[in-house]
Amino acid sequence: MARFTSVVRYVLLSRHKYGYGIHSPFLYHLIREVFLDKTEYPEYKKIAHIRDKMKQLTDTTERVDFGAGYQKEIRTSFRHIVKTSAIRPKYGKLLFRVSSYLKPQRILELGTSLGIGTMYLAMGNRDTTVLTLEGDPLLGNRAKENFRKLSLERIRVADGKFTEVLPDILTENKPFDLVFIDGDHRGEALMQYLEQISIHLNPGACVILDDIHWNKDMEEGWKKVRNIPGVTLSLDLLQIGMLFFKPELSRQHYVIRY
Repeated sequence: MARFTSVVRYVLLSRHKYGYGIHSPFLYHLIREVFLDKTEYPEYKKIAHIRDKMKQLTDTTERVDFGAGYQKEIRTSFRHIVKTSAIRPKYGKLLFRVSSYLKPQRILELGTSLGIGTMYLAMGNRDTTVLTLEGDPLLGNRAKENFRKLSLERIRVADGKFTEVLPDILTENKPFDLVFIDGDHRGEALMQYLEQISIHLNPGACVILDDIHWNKDMEEGWKKVRNIPGVTLSLDLLQIGMLFFKPELSRQHYVIRY
């Protein structure tokens, strides 16, 4: 959840909700055809059904959390994880539409959790291959069960800390077209991940970052990653940020009302 001061600032600065006044044809069509698309796709109900099933699991379990940069044992339930950590339907549906619109062939996700966001990405384009990283094997196994229920066979889950797994993942695989980062709420870590990932992207790739206004540290990290070489368009949607590596665009930053 974004900080209160960030929400106020966002409300004051955000504009272009309908694409008016934007000179970039790419961004104009992205807003009109993706952000403003209110279609209730049948995939939404399938994912909502999985989410509801997870909310009914009240049994507690031990899980490992690396989100603060160090290993921490947490006693919690899948129900609590869904309510507090899973991507909100509003933004999950946006992931679906972005994937459907951009039609990425290869997607990288940092932070599988229970696989809610992963399913939105994968179902947006059934032809895509998704490689998702999760530090807690317990969550990774539960996510795999969810993927099987929806017959999402093109998703591969890699277990391990991002810092340990990511370098090999990047060198052993082809470049990615779409990246979703949700699993580490440290601004400096965000910068480190982007520096590694940015040289393993195809031209025109998109990187989506969750919780960019989670805390002041994340906001500082968001400001830095917008200036990474290759980024030509950055969008602030309050909950998430989007970076586009499209060489044909001139560098611009927008705060979009969503």
